[in-house]
Amino acid sequence: MPAYNIFAKGEYIVGDIVSGVSRIGRYQAFSNFLADHGLFESWVDQANADWMRQWQDVEGFAVEAICKEDSLKRSKLPGTTTQMVQTVSSYQFVGSIQAEVSPRKVPILCTKEIKDEQEQFTCPADLICINNEFCATSQDATIPTSGYFYKLSWGVTAPTDEKSTPFIDEEGNAVKLNLRLEDENGATVFFYKRANQQNENTIKLRNGDHDGNTHAFYSPTRYVEACIIFSSGYQVKDLSGEPVKQICATFKSTERGKVEFENSNRQPSITTSSGEVSVNTNI
Repeated sequence: MPAYNIFAKGEYIVGDIVSGVSRIGRYQAFSNFLADHGLFESWVDQANADWMRQWQDVEGFAVEAICKEDSLKRSKLPGTTTQMVQTVSSYQFVGSIQAEVSPRKVPILCTKEIKDEQEQFTCPADLICINNEFCATSQDATIPTSGYFYKLSWGVTAPTDEKSTPFIDEEGNAVKLNLRLEDENGATVFFYKRANQQNENTIKLRNGDHDGNTHAFYSPTRYVEACIIFSSGYQVKDLSGEPVKQICATFKSTERGKVEFENSNRQPSITTSSGEVSVNTNI
């Protein structure tokens, strides 16, 4: 984050001041001055004060404040939410999700996929692909079914510090999650499935592992919110020490009228491309 660089790396004058003040207590001459003038006991009393302990670790609390502010600002961006967590030595990225949707209904086109080295065209939900072109409710349809075009981008990193992930299963997985979509009527559906099961344990990460992807897809359903849902017991602690249960973003209507397909699949995926996890087509 830019603000973090300003304070922690000392790239500007304020960074030099922060670094300089935090090193005051390291100089022997300064300690000798306190002892020679009988000020040591007074200095200890003042050093025990909350404000002095903060200044002693000024880089730490400055970075904390800036990270919190930066995380708050990111969370307020339309269609985007980002979450940070505090570890023993730093502040680490946990997850981010961005959700976009076309402002109005569009014809649902067939989506080309490569499966077992063969090209095939598919449609969402129970729709049928007609002539490898558009999706419809029946084989005899001549008009495509209308729906919404979505772009969903997300990423999650399991903290390297095991203290931030209290529970680890027998396979070494510390964080378990899935994506969940909510429609305008309040109904929800999980985005990923594994072994035909759809729950919050679908994606599993060990400490330090990362997963994420970008999906562009059609759906006849109007979704209003997308969330990263963490499994109970396999959640990370946020900046306040509370478990992160979910990270949500409201779908933002795109100005262009249609999300750009060509820019939708450039983010690499790790666990979700392992072959065990697949996208739920009934959305």
